Amino acid sequence: MASTRSLLYSFSAIPAGDMTLTSPRGVFRAGGNVIGEVNTPLNVSVINGTGRVSEVLIIPVAITKRAERLGTARVTYTRTFSNTELSVTAQPEIVVTTEAAAEFSITRLQLYFENRRAEITVKRNQPLLKAYADIRFTGSGLLQGYWEVDGRILSNVNQHLVYGRTVTIQSPDIPALPTFDPGAHRVRFVITSPKEEIPLPEAVYFVRAEEFRKKLPIKLVFPDNASELAYSPPGFRWRAGDATVVYLIEFYEEGGRKPVFSAYTRGTDYSLPPVVLKRVFSPGKVYLWRVKGFDTENDVAGESPVYRFSFKEIASHLPGQIVMVTRDSRRGAALIQHIEDKYSLHLLETFDIKSLGLKVTVFQAGEDIFGLINAIAKEEGVVLVQPNHIFRTQQEPLSRMQNIYRILNLRRLHEYFRGRGVMVAVIDTGVDTGHRDLRERISASVNLLKDHPYRPEIHGTAVAGIIGAGINGFGIVGVAPEAEILALRACRQVSELQPEGECYTTSITKAIDTAISRKSRIVNMSFGSTVPDELLSRLIEEGAKKGVLFVAPVGNMPDQRGLSFPASHPDVIAVGGIDDRGSPFPNPEIASKAVVSAPATNVFTTIPGNRHNFLSGTSMASATVTGILALAAGKDRSMDRHNLPSFNGDICKWQERLLEVSVCER
Repeated sequence: MASTRSLLYSFSAIPAGDMTLTSPRGVFRAGGNVIGEVNTPLNVSVINGTGRVSEVLIIPVAITKRAERLGTARVTYTRTFSNTELSVTAQPEIVVTTEAAAEFSITRLQLYFENRRAEITVKRNQPLLKAYADIRFTGSGLLQGYWEVDGRILSNVNQHLVYGRTVTIQSPDIPALPTFDPGAHRVRFVITSPKEEIPLPEAVYFVRAEEFRKKLPIKLVFPDNASELAYSPPGFRWRAGDATVVYLIEFYEEGGRKPVFSAYTRGTDYSLPPVVLKRVFSPGKVYLWRVKGFDTENDVAGESPVYRFSFKEIASHLPGQIVMVTRDSRRGAALIQHIEDKYSLHLLETFDIKSLGLKVTVFQAGEDIFGLINAIAKEEGVVLVQPNHIFRTQQEPLSRMQNIYRILNLRRLHEYFRGRGVMVAVIDTGVDTGHRDLRERISASVNLLKDHPYRPEIHGTAVAGIIGAGINGFGIVGVAPEAEILALRACRQVSELQPEGECYTTSITKAIDTAISRKSRIVNMSFGSTVPDELLSRLIEEGAKKGVLFVAPVGNMPDQRGLSFPASHPDVIAVGGIDDRGSPFPNPEIASKAVVSAPATNVFTTIPGNRHNFLSGTSMASATVTGILALAAGKDRSMDRHNLPSFNGDICKWQERLLEVSVCER
């Protein structure tokens, strides 16, 4: 670090006499090289044989770095004093060392209270008021000093400091900072050793005449301290006294000083909003939460202890399930039985992939599946074996309006194209086939989830509405209002109130196979996973060979760096998002990897029960692009993913170039 040293030059002349000497500059040398200069002249008057002159030498960081690059820890500072008759040289040596080995020295002192400021206001007789001194130091040694209030010593401090750069000294609990006398009070931490010429700051606290009332404890009820929670919107509960009228719940990252999120509530519980969960909290990280209560005068009436919690890592596959693919042959049944017996597995289901001529068998194992997968893969006749991966729909609910009807100018666009005769497969949660905006557009619905009966669900209904809600004088209009929708339920809604859906390798495999078999032109897959899936990749490649267009969202996580699968597959049209401000969603890096981007926040669409609402996420952007592709497929049956126009940030202009029609507002 930069350092300052005081140098004193003493001169003696024999025989005694009078003279004046001048030094025009000082020079730093290391390893025989000049590494810096001080261009401040010094003059000394030698009278009757003696003279003295002092210099405050500032040694900048650049000097120590240059010495380090030359491989030496020793720097010589040279001053030559001369006149017309003589010349004398002084050469003090500077040793560059680590902070630990340096001379014990205080370099910085900062005072503050619990509010992290150097001033605070408290009530009369408020207990436990504390001041803090952050001390920056080098070396090791005994720190001696005292806390002082209004010029009176409160307590002495003797503390041995070892190398650590910074230490925080607290004012004592007994005697505490006095709060019985209203008015302003000045606090200082005075350092007596080591002696330093650094300014000693003051902190000021103001005592109001109003008497302090003791804070009531707030008991945190749920979740328990150190709980590990599922990564879904959790609820927090607590109990407090009658004096509290409003509560503040605060969340911190472990080790953080500022809340990452906070909210006020009048009740004794709080549910974390889904959008906050996705944008602020991450699986696998540790967080802290606490609650403060306020009375009718907005004073703190109660406080809780601080509890820790974390969110479980998001599972990438169903526990214990193994997906095995074999040839659909006469030997297939014997091979399945052989694998089941040899590895002590339990058979869950089998089904055929017609488009690939393969058979899928799903087993349940009672131990770690990855060792079993490696062993089964070596069995003769096994085409591939893998976990049953989990995929999740890519959305989050919000509440402000964004009108894709206006952005895409659908009124004028539908004068030219409506997607008539184009089959669009929607692989998602259950679509509400009875919704007035959809019932004339859905050609068929198929439930592909074993042990989960078909039911209308939010996400699938929303995606289908964006793609193909009909022109019927009710509700909304889809991008391709005359396309035929094949509703394939491969995902299940995991919460009654939230749109998020969960899908699996097995259910998506059945859905893609069904979409290919039923001659779907476009397949919308508004879901994603961090893990690529080999079986789904084979199906996507087979469908692409047959001219099927696959569309999928890039993902929604703000800190995401890579595309979600299946958007990451080269045969899939990856769709990014654009938020309300026109910025890339979920972040510029991910959006830049997309083929095209569309509105992803606050899209008004269909939900079950003949209702409508606003949803957000790249799932909605994917559905918009799927609708535009359905219009293009209706115009040109030979269109494929290789002749799509490049995207320059404007979805309407991209649509114009694709459809070769002028519809955007100029």
